[in-house]
Amino acid sequence: MDSPPNASASTDRQIFPITGTTSPDAVKEMISFWADSKGLRLTPDDKRLNAIVRGLIRHAAQHGAPLCPCMPREITGDPARDRPIACPCVFVDNDIAVDGACKCKFFVNQEYYDSAAKALEAMNAL
Repeated sequence: MDSPPNASASTDRQIFPITGTTSPDAVKEMISFWADSKGLRLTPDDKRLNAIVRGLIRHAAQHGAPLCPCMPREITGDPARDRPIACPCVFVDNDIAVDGACKCKFFVNQEYYDSAAKALEAMNAL
C-alpha cells in the first residue's frame, strides 16, 4: 500500500460511523449524503455498490471500523495502522482527481458516473 497522501488526513478525517449498523440501506443513505456533500456520486453499478456496502458492514463488525473491502491484504488488525484504509480512505481524493473514481469504484465524479451508467445500460441491453 502506498503511503497516505497526507499523513494528518489519516488521523483528522472522519470515517463512516457504521459500527453496529447492519442495514445496507441505512449505510447507503449515510454514505450517499457524505458523497453528495463532496460533489461525488456512488457507483451506478448496483452489484458493486451492494458488495462494497456489505463489505464495509462486515469489516465494521470484525475490525471496529468500516475498512475498505477493496484492500483486504492491507488490514493489519491494528486500529492506528488500519485507519488510513477506513472508508472513506485517505486515497479517495487523489484517486478521484486522477481517475474519476476511487480504487473500489465506489465513489466517482459525475463524468465517471455518466460514462459507467451508459456502459451498464449498453451491457444490460444485450
